[in-house]
Amino acid sequence: MKRNLILALSLVAVSSFVAQDVYAAPFGFHSGNQTDSVKTIPLTLHNASNAAIELKVGDNVISLDAGKAIAVSLPIGTKITANKATPTMEAGVLIGQISKDSKGVTMNIH
Repeated sequence: MKRNLILALSLVAVSSFVAQDVYAAPFGFHSGNQTDSVKTIPLTLHNASNAAIELKVGDNVISLDAGKAIAVSLPIGTKITANKATPTMEAGVLIGQISKDSKGVTMNIH
């Protein structure tokens, strides 16, 4: 009786692990990881104005002092907008959008 119970429990334990692996993905399918599917582009944001600016980069807010630059690495498609109004631009103005051609670019913001 004990032997049958141990055999049944071990069969259930092994089959529960195997079932998860079988239904996870078809054979020969490589899903990759998050870094494979999201390509980031390195670039520099430079505040070329005489006043501090506040930018919205994707969902993040970045403050840049006058004349300062910051190196960033952003996913393709990320939008950069003015978060607060300045003497030269209104809040919400689209400054740029990251593309594969943005690699190594210095974006001067006035």
